[in-house]
Amino acid sequence: MIRNRVSIDQRPDIVAHKSRIDDWEDDTMIGKDHQGGLLTLAERKSRYVLVWHIRSKHAKRVTTVATRLLKPYQNRCHPISVDNGKEFSGHENLAAALQAEIYFAHPYRSWVRVLKENSNGLLRQHFPYRHGINSDQARSSKIKQDQARSSAICCRSTQPSPPKSA
Repeated sequence: MIRNRVSIDQRPDIVAHKSRIDDWEDDTMIGKDHQGGLLTLAERKSRYVLVWHIRSKHAKRVTTVATRLLKPYQNRCHPISVDNGKEFSGHENLAAALQAEIYFAHPYRSWVRVLKENSNGLLRQHFPYRHGINSDQARSSKIKQDQARSSAICCRSTQPSPPKSA
């Protein structure tokens, strides 16, 4: 059980309406036999998605990478919604670093964070379950924009440096 987690039920109502920019969803995708993975962060209204290769889904690593990816958007981070995976047990450090609130979804209710499920589904076309996910794949992937969803996807595997304009 993750300590001091705050239920998604306590998230401001405005987030559900997707009427403002700067409400984020955070998730991980892990490769076959836990061979690497991707940390994905999606802004709910614009559908802007940040993707980063992670070697493991240990909480400290996920927290560090999420902080680096969202730091340039610190003044534009309202609530961040995550699932109940142990990789998000560093939520208090992430919240403090970004001065943002973190809310945890209910287990087995993926429809609450539908953007993350959709964007991860699109990424699975490039990173199938049956394969590990390594940094070379993440680096060589030419995912720039998914035309069908009009979602910008920024794929990086080294030191984060998100685009200057979101």
